[in-house]
Amino acid sequence: MHKLQISTITELSRNTVRKHLTLFTELETSWDALSRLSDKELHEFFRLEPIVQLDDRTQKLYEFLKENDKKLSQRGMTLGRLYSHYARDVSDGYHTSAFYKYYRLWKRWAPPSMRIVHIAGDKMYVDYTGVKLQAVDVSTGGGGHRNQILRLADCGFIGRKENIHITGSTGTGKSYIASAIGHEACSAGYKVLYEHSAKLFSRLKLAKADGSYLKELVRMEKQQLLIFDDFGMQPLDAQSRAILMEISEDRHGKRSTLFTSQVPVSNWYEVIGEQTIADAIVDRIIHDAHRLELKGESMRKRRETLPTETTRTTR
Repeated sequence: MHKLQISTITELSRNTVRKHLTLFTELETSWDALSRLSDKELHEFFRLEPIVQLDDRTQKLYEFLKENDKKLSQRGMTLGRLYSHYARDVSDGYHTSAFYKYYRLWKRWAPPSMRIVHIAGDKMYVDYTGVKLQAVDVSTGGGGHRNQILRLADCGFIGRKENIHITGSTGTGKSYIASAIGHEACSAGYKVLYEHSAKLFSRLKLAKADGSYLKELVRMEKQQLLIFDDFGMQPLDAQSRAILMEISEDRHGKRSTLFTSQVPVSNWYEVIGEQTIADAIVDRIIHDAHRLELKGESMRKRRETLPTETTRTTR
């Protein structure tokens, strides 16, 4: 069975599947031997913590790596130069080949950190991390829903597989709040995917043509929170209706979906079109959904009316 098939069936990432297959190969065991183990024994067998007790020399090396590994992010620093620092500071340390070997092992067991590997010369883009739900401006459209928004901060709705609908006129903070909820979900360890509705439908139509449509659907189905931004900007055609029907059917009762729209939920039937399909889709996405109806003046207009002397540019 291919790694992608295993990943799809088990709902694990391909990296996780690859890691366990590699560990299985290194341990030189057999499927028959594994099938006779209990769940507890399997957990111990594949656990990620080092099983053996480290000797003093290895312990010193790992303490050195823990303190100095971040230096590799500095300009001009290489693993070879890091070894020269290690050889200088630790008199009874390992030689070069052993240092490299134990460094690779340490990276496998080391706690993950949030960082981006950037190859010199490549373009680098920094993604917007979103706003915090704890900061709510009462003068915006979301101010009247402050308590409800803060209750969503624990992301319990994702565990309960519930949806969220955020509606309101342009500029009232729909995308702002959706981004904040997505940010909180990421911080809580959930898988989140943000999509602009019109661009998503266009991309999936192209995916049908090049044969990658099912792969895209599987990718979206794995996301514990899918954010549909600006839904209903224009009526859906037959292809878009079919795509939305498949997505809503795949996620109903299994995953959470967040919709933002300028169109009230009661008018989504007209946006979707074809009454029978619209009934099926709306029934799935409004069931057990949290609703935020934002009102108020556009924040973009308010920013335009701010005094020019209060505007500051940071370089």
